[in-house]
Amino acid sequence: MPIRDLLKAHDFFPEPMVLVGADGTIDTSNQSFADQFGMSAQALSGRRLDALAAASAVAIQEYLRACAASADVVQGSLMLRRRAEIIALHACGIAYPPESAPSASQVLLRLVTERRDQSSSERAAEQPGFARWREVEESLRRQSQILEVTLASIGDAVLVADTNGRVTFLNSVAEQLTRLGAQKKQATKN
Repeated sequence: MPIRDLLKAHDFFPEPMVLVGADGTIDTSNQSFADQFGMSAQALSGRRLDALAAASAVAIQEYLRACAASADVVQGSLMLRRRAEIIALHACGIAYPPESAPSASQVLLRLVTERRDQSSSERAAEQPGFARWREVEESLRRQSQILEVTLASIGDAVLVADTNGRVTFLNSVAEQLTRLGAQKKQATKN
């Protein structure tokens, strides 16, 4: 199911979420996000997120660019205006779809209202769906650890690179081979 449909589903994401173009135009939001501004989700579509900024619209644009360029979740804070009131939101943004970074055309934002009288862990624990997000994050962390242990234990050389050709992982066999290769190359130069 496309993310737009999930955002439109009434209670699928209880926390405020919005799909924004990298240029700042709101594509789709859930009703929880729209409720922050006393509007309907449909009324927000096509509006610019930076038009809701209470402080610097440039900061929002820079944050969205950082999210679109990253394959990881980018943490941030947004100060948005709701009528005469200013609301501080903790943002978690990621390029959408995630595999499209570093040139994603959209960013998915999950927003949590910040309250000054509580710690961030207390605020997060009170948010609906927090436990579900923690379970997903923990599952991804476990899968990553299993994959890393598996790759590290393979008897052949394993080298993993990102889409830009940067090495992100070497198992011990690959490490030894690249070290030996570098030593031989250095010895032939001398």
